[in-house]
Amino acid sequence: MSVRGFVVVVIACGVCAPAQAEDFQVSVGGSAGLAFVPNTLTVQVGDTVTFTNAGGFHNVESLPGSVTEFRCANGCDGDGAGGNGDPSGDPWTFTINLDTPGSVPYECVVHGGGGMTGMITVEGGEPPPPVAEVAPTSFAFVVETGESASDTLTVSNTGEAASGLEFNIAEAETDCAGTSDIPWLSASPALGTVPGGGFANSDIGVDANGLAPGAYSSLLCILTNDPSNDLIPVPVSLTVNASDVIFANGFDGP
Repeated sequence: MSVRGFVVVVIACGVCAPAQAEDFQVSVGGSAGLAFVPNTLTVQVGDTVTFTNAGGFHNVESLPGSVTEFRCANGCDGDGAGGNGDPSGDPWTFTINLDTPGSVPYECVVHGGGGMTGMITVEGGEPPPPVAEVAPTSFAFVVETGESASDTLTVSNTGEAASGLEFNIAEAETDCAGTSDIPWLSASPALGTVPGGGFANSDIGVDANGLAPGAYSSLLCILTNDPSNDLIPVPVSLTVNASDVIFANGFDGP
């Protein structure tokens, strides 16, 4: 029932200059025949790769699943720099920027079936932020005086490759701008970390012990480090009905 603070720790860096970006060179065709030289590269986020046609009728196109999509030769499709990415025998050159970690498989669309393929592995960079979702989005409990009940709140991080989702469940009477302890409401656990693509369950409990019959309402305030969804209010209603005192002792009489 207690409200726990949500703490964000920032680690400062004295001098954190970014690493110098590097441009890698790949030769296309020419004396190497139907090949990219080199045909495998490992680079860092922020690096670039420059392809140069050394001879032959070629282009370079990313394959399905690539974290960076392109189709280039004399210019690239949709980049506004002229050309349409079609294969060409002219001495063309182009450069791609690699800003997303992951794999970049590619081929020449004319000779890919003959083995003219390549792979760029992009390392480093920060993982994408977590994506917070909760279910259900509200609770409605009905109990008799002196009884308790519970249900499950699921907190999910739907970003598959995302960083960990930190969450804290607080309580509020009517507005999450001011949290406070609600005596009849509890969440356990109230804190947690959810990896990308994962979820965590919290037991949401209500206790009508000492409550008069009537209707009660409150909010669960789920605080997260999802930059686009850092506060998720979940309404909770509680209806307390009077106990059936006539049959409380198992007999019809008083």
